[in-house]
Amino acid sequence: MGDLRSGPCCGRETAAASTGAKLTGQTARDYLHSSELIVAGLRRANELYQPDGLPIVFDLQLEAEVLGCGLRWAEQTPPSVCTHPLEQGRSLLSLPVFDARMGRFPLVMDALRTLKQEIGDEVAMYGLLCGPFTLALHLLGNGSHVPRRVRQHLHRREHRPGADPRLYSQPQQIVRRESQADHGPAAGRRRSDWG
Repeated sequence: MGDLRSGPCCGRETAAASTGAKLTGQTARDYLHSSELIVAGLRRANELYQPDGLPIVFDLQLEAEVLGCGLRWAEQTPPSVCTHPLEQGRSLLSLPVFDARMGRFPLVMDALRTLKQEIGDEVAMYGLLCGPFTLALHLLGNGSHVPRRVRQHLHRREHRPGADPRLYSQPQQIVRRESQADHGPAAGRRRSDWG
């Protein structure tokens, strides 16, 4: 398997969220369902790699899960989206309104709070968020006409009181705002969809 100390680093930012399960001897499913295991994995990654920054989790399916996508779990990697609500005939407005208190977001935020207290003065803590086009593909599915279908859903003029039909950017804005309020401006940065 190789020496974990030469682990997956990009500069001095460690992609420990994807290796945290390995570092703690857990499956990805168990690891990504437990704030205690996430904290243990990131503590270990900090000891081994001494990074400048640590992502709390590298799981770009968190938002999709909250919005009704089904996930397929593997032993050693984050889950993949296996069901797509809009492909199954649901309308955009029938999806749940995104709320960072739903799904696995609370346990991720709990891990962030714990680690910020322990090592936040030495190591930048940041979150990776699913970008709007990736989220659109998660919701729509991977059919051959996805770009056309994305445009159709983005330009719909359906409204309901309190709902924004441009739902694709709403999860990122909510999580970024709540994370930055609690943890400072470096928290909640979005991973680029297209490089």
